[in-house]
Amino acid sequence: MGKGRNKNKDGDGGFAPNHANKRKDKNEDYDSDSGESMSTHITFDEDLQSVRGDIDGDEDTLIDSLSEHIDNASHKNVGIRTAALKHLLFGLTSRYLSDEVAEDISDSLGQLRFIVTDPAKNDAIRAHCALCLALATYFGTDSDELTALALKALRQTWTATKSTAVSWRLFDISLASWALLLQDGPTDALTSAIQDQPKIVGYLEANCTEIRIAAGEVLAFLYEYVDDAKPGFRFPNHNHVQEILETLLADSSKSKAKRDKRIQKFSLRQVQVFIDGGEFPSLKVKFSTQESLELDSCAKKLLYDLCTDLLRGGMMQQLKENGLLRDYFSLGAPVQASGFEDKISKAERLGVHGAAAKYRHQVRSKQRDKRTAY
Repeated sequence: MGKGRNKNKDGDGGFAPNHANKRKDKNEDYDSDSGESMSTHITFDEDLQSVRGDIDGDEDTLIDSLSEHIDNASHKNVGIRTAALKHLLFGLTSRYLSDEVAEDISDSLGQLRFIVTDPAKNDAIRAHCALCLALATYFGTDSDELTALALKALRQTWTATKSTAVSWRLFDISLASWALLLQDGPTDALTSAIQDQPKIVGYLEANCTEIRIAAGEVLAFLYEYVDDAKPGFRFPNHNHVQEILETLLADSSKSKAKRDKRIQKFSLRQVQVFIDGGEFPSLKVKFSTQESLELDSCAKKLLYDLCTDLLRGGMMQQLKENGLLRDYFSLGAPVQASGFEDKISKAERLGVHGAAAKYRHQVRSKQRDKRTAY
């Protein structure tokens, strides 16, 4: 019956097929950026345990797995590309890599740099690659040459963003990734950072709220980074930066959403206090009943934000178990879980409460029936 109704509607002309759209869909079948295509291929990637299973084993297995994901990173289908990049991200940051493996990933890093700097690629894919490039370089290699190449690619990406841009994700990731790698960069990295500071200040006046906030957070990191290398150094445009921040904090324009203005004030107020010589607002992240991570510097918060962007909901579990992350955040060896650590899930807890409530209701009902009988 359903097929018959569709035929009648087509015959009436009310739902006549659009042949042009069909041809377009057919041509774009393997190059579609639709959400349906993406969700089809990354549904299974949300479980980090399944991703970890792909890269467990010896170094040869890891190299073969990374090579396969690198090949899929240039696939025509956006869903396959995204899934491959997520596998690659976790694979390169899941554990320490030996010198042999670090040498073998140089080709992979080259492919990532190519995608990041290619303006013809989708911005979402380039942002994934930028995050992968930064963390893989930061955790996976100590080569000054590879770090310098990654810095160059990331800088080329964020400096190409216009202040009038609406799309902010690529700028945010590439700028933060560039700042992260400055710490391990070559000797001229400090000079490059000082020279690029006015460019970052310019993005404080961008049209997009997210771009302004990203620029402000990296600007605070630059102040910390340069002050550690050159104590007492003062940027020539420091007063100009303060004026811009004060203007943004006092912004009451009705053309901007209240939520955007609230987030902007909260973030940039912390930036202003810090670059004025104040203390970094320390944050505590409690990830178990026994441990918490204190983010007491811009550099540590920058690394935490990028790792969280990678691991998403798995960040807390990784802080408990991942020796690599615990080492970088100075957490020491993993703490043995106590009996209180193994809590039941929320669904199980609700089930127990529901069963107890049902039993209590039955008992009270019987007691009411007895009182009624007398």
